[in-house]
Amino acid sequence: MDPHLPFLRAIAANPADDLPRLVYADFLEETDEPHHIARAHFIRTQIALETLHPRTREFREAKALERQLQEAFEHAWRFDLPEYLRADGRVTWRRGFPDAIRVGYGIWDDWGRELNPDWFDLHPIRVVHVERLWGQGATGWTTRLSWRRVTGLKLGPRVEVLADPGGNPGPAFAELMRAPVFTALRTLDLSLNQMSDAWLVHFVSAFPGASFASTLEELDLSNCHTVTDAGANTLATTRSLDRLKVLRLVGVPLSGAAVVMLRRRFGERLVVG
Repeated sequence: MDPHLPFLRAIAANPADDLPRLVYADFLEETDEPHHIARAHFIRTQIALETLHPRTREFREAKALERQLQEAFEHAWRFDLPEYLRADGRVTWRRGFPDAIRVGYGIWDDWGRELNPDWFDLHPIRVVHVERLWGQGATGWTTRLSWRRVTGLKLGPRVEVLADPGGNPGPAFAELMRAPVFTALRTLDLSLNQMSDAWLVHFVSAFPGASFASTLEELDLSNCHTVTDAGANTLATTRSLDRLKVLRLVGVPLSGAAVVMLRRRFGERLVVG
């Protein structure tokens, strides 16, 4: 058996715990292989960056070391990832491991089969950005990844199967709201999509039945330029969003009266600008 697998499974099973990551770093250092030793330093450095204050000398030194290690060795570390994710910008590293990935689905873009549940059992993925959904990819996309540990989801921008050119709900919207898989989701980023006021009515109506209704803390509708004061009224009068800790509406063309109404409802939880 691959000696790395027990460590990787323990890390993925306990993504919030730094101890399995540090134990794995010790194991990597003992291999005496340069890219493994570099990875061990990278894990420890990124974990340290989580606690250091950005204005300190220690933080600046750790950031410089992080950058040097990535520039020299990240290309080697990416060979443990599915081929599509080896491209620049597809993976964001945190605490020494892939933390966020960018993916896309469509009729001819079927690489998602590589990202099977077994792969997620070995990587502590926290955030998924689904850039593109079209054609047959508009349905079934929630079954293509293992979502049980994913806490952040971004869709778009401008996913027409989420909201069609008229701003009405598309097939991806129905799947998002009905799929039973988003049980750990805390952040939903729908910014830069073409949602209409009618779309928001459908969203808040379906929200109580969504698998993420009891876990969602942040909803981002920034730069959804087709939302108007009528949509703001929908958000301000619904009770289904009571659990939200943050509602982002940056770049949405609302009147001052609409902002006051939303502020009365959400208080400091509202982010506009």
